[in-house]
Amino acid sequence: MSMPKWEYAAIVNAGSKWRLVKPPKPYRNNDVLSFYHDEHDYTEPNITRNLPLFYWQFTEHQENVLKDRLKRDKKFSSKDKSRNIIMSHPDLLCLINMAGDKGWEITGGIGLSDGEPGKHESKWRIMRREL
Repeated sequence: MSMPKWEYAAIVNAGSKWRLVKPPKPYRNNDVLSFYHDEHDYTEPNITRNLPLFYWQFTEHQENVLKDRLKRDKKFSSKDKSRNIIMSHPDLLCLINMAGDKGWEITGGIGLSDGEPGKHESKWRIMRREL
């Protein structure tokens, strides 16, 4: 008897909608983009290794900031940055039910262990389905 194989995806709040999303295959480290505040106090994407923000985590606002940055700065590239948005919906419970209809089940959560006093840890609910 063989062990079941599972596919996992995260539920991400993208702003005006919720997404069930996962990184694309093959899995790699070059989908890392982070945001920082510069001296002009506006948010820009920056490639970094400190507390990465993976492209699958991006909110609608961060996607817009990235698009603006790509227009202004030709040295910055989103080449090879991708994700698999499985489905999305403005209502979280509707998204969960839609995913359930396709065989997905909530299985737990993951966190970044980035919490500190006065700041909650970044966490996502995880869904899985058997392959």
